[in-house]
Amino acid sequence: IQDAANVTVAGLVVYPRTKPADSSLVALYGDIRNVTVRNLDIRGAKDAANYANWTEKDWNQHKVDGSLVRGGTNVTFLNNRMTGIFHGINTYAANMRIQGNIISGHAGDGIRLLGDNSEVSGNTIQDCVVVDGNHPDELQMWSMGPDGRPGGGVLKNIIISGNEFYEWRSPRRSRLPCQMQGVNIFDGSLDGFRITNNVLSVSAYHGIALAGASNGVIANNTVVQPNGQRLGYPWIRVDWGKKGQPSSNVVIANNVVGQVHAEGTALVAIKNIAYGGPLDFMSVAAQDFRPTRRAAHQLVDAADPEFAPPVDVRGVPRTDDAGPDIGAFELMASER
Repeated sequence: IQDAANVTVAGLVVYPRTKPADSSLVALYGDIRNVTVRNLDIRGAKDAANYANWTEKDWNQHKVDGSLVRGGTNVTFLNNRMTGIFHGINTYAANMRIQGNIISGHAGDGIRLLGDNSEVSGNTIQDCVVVDGNHPDELQMWSMGPDGRPGGGVLKNIIISGNEFYEWRSPRRSRLPCQMQGVNIFDGSLDGFRITNNVLSVSAYHGIALAGASNGVIANNTVVQPNGQRLGYPWIRVDWGKKGQPSSNVVIANNVVGQVHAEGTALVAIKNIAYGGPLDFMSVAAQDFRPTRRAAHQLVDAADPEFAPPVDVRGVPRTDDAGPDIGAFELMASER
């Protein structure tokens, strides 16, 4: 779709009939305004549900991105399912809304978010593989300067909330496992953001890693190893940017995480808990990272209410008892 406004695309099954070129199955270009893409079934191949059995040759034969939004404003991706693709949602648009999508089986980044004033909420990304030199991320950001190159300019006003990111979650394992990174910006700067209520199960060092970030909150996330082991990572890291710009005015609060690193000016880390091991979680095998009763005594009613969102990752209110809990999950009475 190119140079279009006030368009909704809904309810289609989209996959290539033959070997695709390196391209995207759903692509929006040019002067795009007020376009919604919802309830699509987007597949790298007709049989993409079989991605756990794909070989490296299969993945490269079916190598195609789920979607690309090259420019424009006010684009919504809502409740789509993407299966067996390379990059999932790759967007340069401003005022982007990416909500309720499920991306299963990907060899590239789940989401690339490059447009100002955008929100990523309520999505599930799971099951990554490595088939080339690309290092997969669940959600990768960077800013761009006037020349269009990564690392210039500032990416502004981003909300990342209520998402579930799993390195691998399906019962059947691929023979091409990856070490997934979580939510990151390494090139450029990020100004004005909230990263809250997300579950990240990744084995790379960077769970949430922001280089050159300012004026934001990272709160009530659960950032853990897929096997539940306590290794000191994945971590939450807010650090200096590549060009020497300091991170500033960032609060890191109420997170369950392997470790917190805060480098810069006016950074505050409060009420963060390092988990103890697999027994702290309901079921590591099922990737269920709700805390068990063993861990609950450290978390229940212990969060700083100033930074806790009003509901948890499941939509459970955080105001029903003496105070909000630490992490992405607010434990109900029956779970304590």
